[in-house]
Amino acid sequence: MSSYGALLRQAETRLNNAMQARRLLEDAAGRSAGWLMAHAEDAAPDDIAQRFSDWVQRVEWGEPEAYVSGVTHFWKLRLRVTPDVLIPRPDTETLVEQALALGDGRPQRVLDLGTGSGAIALSLAMERPTWQIVGTDVSEAALDVARRNALDCALSGVRWYSGDWFQALDAMHFDGIVSNPPYVDAADPALAADVLKYEPPGAVIAADQGLADLRSIIQRAPDHLNPHGWLAVEHGYQQAGAVRALFEAAGFGDVTCQRDLGGHPRVTSGCLA
Repeated sequence: MSSYGALLRQAETRLNNAMQARRLLEDAAGRSAGWLMAHAEDAAPDDIAQRFSDWVQRVEWGEPEAYVSGVTHFWKLRLRVTPDVLIPRPDTETLVEQALALGDGRPQRVLDLGTGSGAIALSLAMERPTWQIVGTDVSEAALDVARRNALDCALSGVRWYSGDWFQALDAMHFDGIVSNPPYVDAADPALAADVLKYEPPGAVIAADQGLADLRSIIQRAPDHLNPHGWLAVEHGYQQAGAVRALFEAAGFGDVTCQRDLGGHPRVTSGCLA
């Protein structure tokens, strides 16, 4: 039987990534980093050692770590993920930050379109307990993941609806809308990347050079916003100019673009007059 420390050292060599190896072992063993450090010389049970070895091999073959372990971290939350949902990216935290700023601490009714794992909706619910949050998704499997995350995070106040963008909402109106829709063009070479090829295409790819879903959301958002309501969307860094034009054509003012962690234009927002 191998010790926890030996398993970790072997994985660090195979993956050439000490942090990734440690996270995988934590999740495979169901133990914290501190516990593993304190028990580094203890023999790992056979089932844990086998699970960990299988996970390391899958990551070596290119499968995203989050799909292998079934969990990821976003904002301040530990979230379940499955191949039915897009893996939340750190850059999307820029969208959460902008939504919190636009809400300005006031009670808000906020819609998260295409919620996926629920990462954005649940982050907002955690930071603003007085807000009424609604999340929608066309995928029932994705909504199942979001509901489980809400229970795990003890954020049961978010309401979930099934439908394509605004389809499930009838005449509901909101103070703010957020969305991280598909915005990758089908011809984008990034789709060949190991991570993207494992993720649900419907959560990644959009027609019209990646702008089709963004256009639909921006054009229809005013019909579901209260006076002076706001909209914030994530987009590709090369799409900032086109997205700004869509905002202005839809009647939004105070249009701004926030940069992500890498300094790229990533989140555009605006307010209705």
